[in-house]
Amino acid sequence: MKNKTLFLALLLVSSFSFGSTWSVYEFQAKQSKAPAVAAALDKFMQSDVGKSMPGAVHLNATLFGGTSSATHAFVLLFPDLSTQMKWQETVPASKAGQEFAATMDKLAVPVANWSNLMLKSWGTASNKDRFFQVTRFYTADPMAVLAAQEKLMADPAMADFPGQVGLSQTGFGTRLGANGATTTHVFTVGFESIEEMEKWGNYLNTQPAWGEYLQSLNGVVTPMGTELVTNAAIYDSQMDLETFLK
Repeated sequence: MKNKTLFLALLLVSSFSFGSTWSVYEFQAKQSKAPAVAAALDKFMQSDVGKSMPGAVHLNATLFGGTSSATHAFVLLFPDLSTQMKWQETVPASKAGQEFAATMDKLAVPVANWSNLMLKSWGTASNKDRFFQVTRFYTADPMAVLAAQEKLMADPAMADFPGQVGLSQTGFGTRLGANGATTTHVFTVGFESIEEMEKWGNYLNTQPAWGEYLQSLNGVVTPMGTELVTNAAIYDSQMDLETFLK
């Protein structure tokens, strides 16, 4: 079973031309400290090393995180993991990087970190999207998940979908979830507003295609819960979300 799972995971990855990496660094901070966290990030991003970042950073605030103690996260977008690692190696050696780390030590407590490979996206990629549903899950059959998502997105019921959907593989930093399973993949669904998200959700729940989709994933996917996050700050001068998802 382990060999089959590994084969299917590798097959899914090799089926696409990709390199885009997004890494999440979750932390817990008191609400009263949130403005100071945002200010510290802004100061760092205005420094030479911050401006040299060949990607983007999003400061996300967790609106609903379930059992996770994380209140915020830094989400880093890069064209690939090697580019991210090369840039991050320069940060600790810089004065700005050292000051930022010292400030964060006082303001927040690290919770978890994980890195993902973007496999495919659907809908309309938009820099205007600020609210994201993040659903982590475990599957031993990623090709079945992909097929189900492709079928859903091709259905006429999805013609007016106003948001964006991304399917990513969690390559590093998998976390324990339901029944001791680990996260293998994650769906991210973005909307411009809560109103847009609710309106679409109310519509989708009336569509047979949505029920068929959920049924097709029964027994294939073990969901780890869905979190709702929002962008509190974005620095994307070298890579915005629309570019990242191309």
